[in-house]
Amino acid sequence: MKVSLALIPNESLDEARRLAAELQEAMEAGEMGKTDQLAEKLRRLADDGDSLSISEDSWHKLLARARNIDSGFRSDYLLTGPPLETLAAAGASETPDGPAGLLINRAHKAKGALLELPYDEEGESV
Repeated sequence: MKVSLALIPNESLDEARRLAAELQEAMEAGEMGKTDQLAEKLRRLADDGDSLSISEDSWHKLLARARNIDSGFRSDYLLTGPPLETLAAAGASETPDGPAGLLINRAHKAKGALLELPYDEEGESV
């Protein structure tokens, strides 16, 4: 499994929040067809060129560093505000010049959001 990370620009935040909430509801209801559609809509909101994929292991290590900074840190499909700030600090503490750290910092500095979507190797959202 991999995790897709993408910068969502500030001007798309309201729509991204709505779609992320719908995605969470669809996942909880087990509506996989709807989940795939909503994930694709969220991907289309991302800034062109401001996305990357990282291994699930790398993502979990980054989340562990964030939880070392803030034990109440919670990862969602869409990270903004204080959670994004915590994730940016976690990324800067390990590999600030790595692609994921740079993308997280760009999202934080742009007052946008970071979209995180896990997917299997065939590219389907999970």
